[in-house]
This record gives sequence, structure tokens and C-alpha cells, in this order.
Amino acid sequence: MFVRLILLAILFFLAYSLYYALRGKFLGGSPQQPEDRHSARGEQMVEDAHDGTYLPISQAVTARKDGKTLYFASKENRDAYMAQNK
Repeated sequence: MFVRLILLAILFFLAYSLYYALRGKFLGGSPQQPEDRHSARGEQMVEDAHDGTYLPISQAVTARKDGKTLYFASKENRDAYMAQNK
């Protein structure tokens, strides 16, 4: 009886594993895939020139001053910085 229970548990485990392997293949991936599709290395972070916070470069607002590119978290931060540093 104990041997049958172990065999049944192994069979259940194999069926469970096969189900999730095929589910991921036919449904386009596992349901726990992250929404964000960035590479495993991530994305470059830049510092907001006005308040010093860091944000991903893809979300930054940019401005040029004295030949340098400055990054900001928002247009308001950019405008405030430019007004203070004329």
C-alpha cells in the first residue's frame, strides 16, 4: 500500500510539472513573468540635477546647459532648476 502511495505521488508530481511546462509554452510564458521587459542588466539610472533623486534614463526629462545634458524627474524640476541657474 505504501509503495502505491509513493508511485501515485510521483505520478501526480510528473503530471503537475508537465502541465505547467506545457501551459507556459502554449500560453506564451508563465503567469509570473514581469510586466517590465527590460534586460536582466536593467536600465541606466541618472540623477535629477534639481533635487538629486535617481530615476531610469527612459523616464527622465532632459535639458542642455553649458554643453552638458542634464536630467530631471519632471518638467517642473527642469523649469525650477533653469530659473535658479540662469
